[in-house]
Amino acid sequence: MRPSISSSAASTKVGAAVGAANAAPPARSRRRAPTPADLLLLVLLLAAVAALQAGVARGGVSQDLLLRTAGGPDQWVDARRDADYNLTGPLGTTVVTVRDGDAWIARAPCRNQVCVRMGHLHGTRRALVCLPNRILVRFASKGQAEGPDAIAH
Repeated sequence: MRPSISSSAASTKVGAAVGAANAAPPARSRRRAPTPADLLLLVLLLAAVAALQAGVARGGVSQDLLLRTAGGPDQWVDARRDADYNLTGPLGTTVVTVRDGDAWIARAPCRNQVCVRMGHLHGTRRALVCLPNRILVRFASKGQAEGPDAIAH
């Protein structure tokens, strides 16, 4: 006769074996000291951040303002000189106002007036655009050739 194994005894043995296999190893309580490679990486990252900030600070804000219309030639104006500029597009005349180094679109013939509500332009990272009238206003440097902002492969 064969000895019988009850189902509860078999499941207890199987459950214990599965629980032991899934148990996580004990956590380390001690932190390791940084290796020379870790320190080198930290120094390189700090140097990269410092170089990027120096480049941004050196670039500053350009004093040249580019006024571009779709059908006409580009106009370069000095942003330090207060004036109003009339730019003619397909819908009519857009008025760009320059005061104290800031530029904004004061009036536009477009229906929604989104370009007028864009606010003041005072840095090289933004542009004012009136798409219906095909007008672009932005700070730029005359001497730098225009190219793409980025190329993705």
